[in-house]
Amino acid sequence: MTARKLDKKEWQAFFDRISKLLEGKRAEIEVASLALGDQVEAEWLPLLGIVYDRKGDLVEVALDGLDHMIRKPREIYVDVDGEGLLSLEIVDAEEPPLRIFFGDGPLSIATRDYESRLADGPVVAEPAVRAMAERAAEMFGADIVVAVSGAGGPDPQDDQPPGTVWFAVADRGTTDTWQRQFPGEPPDVLKATRIEALHALRERVTA
Repeated sequence: MTARKLDKKEWQAFFDRISKLLEGKRAEIEVASLALGDQVEAEWLPLLGIVYDRKGDLVEVALDGLDHMIRKPREIYVDVDGEGLLSLEIVDAEEPPLRIFFGDGPLSIATRDYESRLADGPVVAEPAVRAMAERAAEMFGADIVVAVSGAGGPDPQDDQPPGTVWFAVADRGTTDTWQRQFPGEPPDVLKATRIEALHALRERVTA
């Protein structure tokens, strides 16, 4: 997982973009407290949108049945991994940090956004993950890159049923690709994808 701090000038455009991609996905809000520990404020509710109001200097997180305001946010961090956007952390000057986790579809969100800059055609497909792995290796000068793209669910994507995940490993000039079909709900698919990707990476690193 990689955490990146967003510059404040990015906030409005970032939230405008991801709100469209994440609309209807399920999210969990967790408030981090040193005194009480991490407290779950909302558990896997449909997300309606996340907006940064520059004039009022506040972030509004709208879930089905819950509207959470973060006034005068100080820092915003984005957590990503091979599958893409996993969570956000919003820190303000007075309240405990707020974490938002996305449990229903980060595979399709992240790979569609990234893949749009890498290859034409369907996202949940062998050419897409091959292009992602090979071009990421080229861009970053990496020896080994693992790329994934899948239909996290609950709906199909690119005519692929939920749970369909493509993997690619670019390893010093050679690229291997394969497909897996994982059962369960979107969080189950995400967990299985992480495990498969990490196993693939470990095999190449220790070979």
